[in-house]
Amino acid sequence: MEDANPNELDYPKRVRRTYSKVFRARVVALAEAGTMSVAQIALDNRINANQLRRWMSEAHPVKANQKMLPVSVADIPAEVSVTTASTVVMELTICGSAIRIHHTWDPQAVATLIRSLQ
Repeated sequence: MEDANPNELDYPKRVRRTYSKVFRARVVALAEAGTMSVAQIALDNRINANQLRRWMSEAHPVKANQKMLPVSVADIPAEVSVTTASTVVMELTICGSAIRIHHTWDPQAVATLIRSLQ
């Protein structure tokens, strides 16, 4: 038997799905509500999670001059009571390096530090 030429085979034509603006807005609103994960919303609506994330970013584009810094917030244990901002321990993790600010700190100095890291 001869090998068939792949160009001669009759492959079904791939058809791209299209979604209305109303559908996109509804799904993005569900994702932004935060009651379900983006992955679950995507599965429930038979779309790819990456597609949903793209729609979310298109709905709220970041301005070109705006830079985002990764920030993680840790919960304070219930037994620790914070009375003033000067007793809070702050930790910034940037590119794998941690900056810890203990005891008394000036909020404006920290804001200046963060702005300089952008």
